[in-house]
Amino acid sequence: MLQTEREGSTEKKRAEKKSESATFTIKIQFARNATWQGSISWLEGQKTRNFRSELELMKLMAEAAPCEEELADW
Repeated sequence: MLQTEREGSTEKKRAEKKSESATFTIKIQFARNATWQGSISWLEGQKTRNFRSELELMKLMAEAAPCEEELADW
C-alpha cells in the first residue's frame, strides 16, 4: 500500500512540473552589434514580444516560466 502511494505521489509531482514548463517559438530577424534581435512567442500564455538582445530574450523567458530553484548568487 505504501509503495502505491509513493508512486502516485511521484506521478503527481511529474504532472505538476510538466504543467509548469513553457514552450516558446523564437524568430531571429537580425544578428547585429554582436547580438540577436527578433520576436518570441510564448505558446501557453498566447503572447508575443520583440526582443533587442539575448539578455532581453532570456529575461522574457524567465518571466514566463518562473523557476522555484534557487539560482546562484554572489
